[in-house]
Amino acid sequence: MSKLPQLAETDSLRQLKITDFCQRHEQQHVMTGTRGRRLHYCFYPQPKQPLLVIAPGRAEAAFKYRELAMDCFNQGYQVSVIDHRGQGLSQRFFPERHLGHMDSFDHAAQDLLQLTRRCNFDDQPCYLIAHSMGASIALRAMQLAPNQFHRAALSAPMLGLPLPYPAVFLKPYLAVRSAIEARRWRKQKQCPDYISSSRRDYHDSGFEQNPLTSSTVRYHEFRAMYQQQPELQLGGPTAGWLYQAMRLIESIQHNTDKLVTPMLFALAEDERVVAPAGQQKLRRNLLQKPVESYWLNLPKARHEPLLEVDSIRTPLLQQIFTFFKRA
Repeated sequence: MSKLPQLAETDSLRQLKITDFCQRHEQQHVMTGTRGRRLHYCFYPQPKQPLLVIAPGRAEAAFKYRELAMDCFNQGYQVSVIDHRGQGLSQRFFPERHLGHMDSFDHAAQDLLQLTRRCNFDDQPCYLIAHSMGASIALRAMQLAPNQFHRAALSAPMLGLPLPYPAVFLKPYLAVRSAIEARRWRKQKQCPDYISSSRRDYHDSGFEQNPLTSSTVRYHEFRAMYQQQPELQLGGPTAGWLYQAMRLIESIQHNTDKLVTPMLFALAEDERVVAPAGQQKLRRNLLQKPVESYWLNLPKARHEPLLEVDSIRTPLLQQIFTFFKRA
């Protein structure tokens, strides 16, 4: 095991070290996921070591997690990072690649379980680190397969959405609109539209007002990667994505009795992407269950604590790895 962090923000050789790590250890693979969808993932093998699966958030590519993969690898884990269906290098749903869509989050949860079984060659304990949308997919996966993971760390889980109207009114509208758009796609190959006129094709709105991280280094690194590899870019969501996300959140909250995996939750104090009320609702529900759960409130952290400044990110990683090593 190595001391954390592997790469300080001030390290002038950060990108060279990440590139060297990837050249020596990164494998890129494609698998067939649920309902025949082609999925891309990165694998960093370390035979006979526990498997740690990483589930990114919405619009995030597996490549964005190379620094985290290196940290996990050097702590003694073999690591697998999925590109969720419809994003990264996995198969998109429509020719318009920037459309952020989802057919079913249960399918995405089954993809995650399939990847875990595929990469666990030596029948080792399996661990999970998941962020935002990926954390909600992970929660659903743990409900569908309660004994798959030994322990899980969930960063800023997407358990509530900042909606423009009350969900009781918005959900029926989204159900109808997404059904109409799905029929138009099947019959006429007409792509859906974005749900919001202000969130369409991918664009970098700049560091100053970004809600993701206060680390200028890590922010500019992932933005540069998306600029250099435009095939990774994803724009705003469709009505279908938003409708399926609401269904996912409901499924998680209504099936908390199926969560038996010990979990560590890392919540951002400066959260501006997901609605924290859903996180607190799950916390209250889990307090009444026998499942082991720990909740960390991270002062000054924005939505992506695992991409934050070293003063936030390093202690969080230390707590995650300490949690994973508990009996």
